[in-house]
Amino acid sequence: MTMHYRSLLLPLLLGSLSLGTATASLAAGGHDHHQHGDSAQTLRLDNGKRWVTDAPLRKAMGELGSALHATHDAIHQDRLPTAEYERLAALVNDRVAYMVKNCSLPEQADAQLHLIIASLMAGAEEMAGHGGEGRRAGAVRVIMALNDYGSHFDDPTFKRF
Repeated sequence: MTMHYRSLLLPLLLGSLSLGTATASLAAGGHDHHQHGDSAQTLRLDNGKRWVTDAPLRKAMGELGSALHATHDAIHQDRLPTAEYERLAALVNDRVAYMVKNCSLPEQADAQLHLIIASLMAGAEEMAGHGGEGRRAGAVRVIMALNDYGSHFDDPTFKRF
């Protein structure tokens, strides 16, 4: 049953990401059908303020932040073993699943969070050895996504890199 759930997780998350991106696009574009560019794909603040968070989001992001802080030097020095990259990838996937299941954010904050989730998942795929630019690049992508979270979401307990 767990394997079935995990095999469905990525398509479900990607589907919800596309809905979140569409929502962000509508929110950013208003009724002007002539706007072009990638503004819907760029993180933004909530009228100059960081987006609200809830306890499940803060918990999951805090756990990811702690794990990546603990391995940051080894990642930076390109000394992290493959098994550790794979462990981190599994942790990212697990914490993303927890966020999707338990977080309850306002619609626009959720749309912004989905941009960060997309980066987390892409980084996890690379850390797991599934394409991309390699395991280390995947870890860097996850760290950058976590920093984006810290600068765009109101979480006073989160420690940026």
